[in-house]
Amino acid sequence: MLSFGTSQAAEIPTFEELSRQAKAGDSWAMLNIGAAFDNGTFGQQIDPEKAVFWYRQAAEKGLAKAQFALAHSYATGNGLKQSYAEALPWMHQAALQGEVDAMFLLGVMHAEGLGTAVDVEQAKSWLKKAAAQDHHDAADYLKKLQ
Repeated sequence: MLSFGTSQAAEIPTFEELSRQAKAGDSWAMLNIGAAFDNGTFGQQIDPEKAVFWYRQAAEKGLAKAQFALAHSYATGNGLKQSYAEALPWMHQAALQGEVDAMFLLGVMHAEGLGTAVDVEQAKSWLKKAAAQDHHDAADYLKKLQ
């Protein structure tokens, strides 16, 4: 999930640098601090609750990748109580911003009634958008719904 906000080949910051940036309000740093606690990178102990804390900070600032990470945490119950109903609006926000994995999972949620009523047309709509961006699982799932 590490996803630094720059496309330039830059030196990877230390955890301490990321922490300073995150505390100063940098949403990409917040996302990466969350990922460090989620995955045990940067020498951090895996701590799903701390991961969720940082994902939420970045998600509330509008960062799509963080919204997806928070939605995924809700959907899986990693670091907080599992709730598809809580996952759904975050997944939707990330999908609206073009996060292809969020489009796919939002489609699945609508197809299977996870956190919402079953809505095959909504499911197809989101799965088609994800498939159009070469998300192979979305294309396969869409075939099942046809």
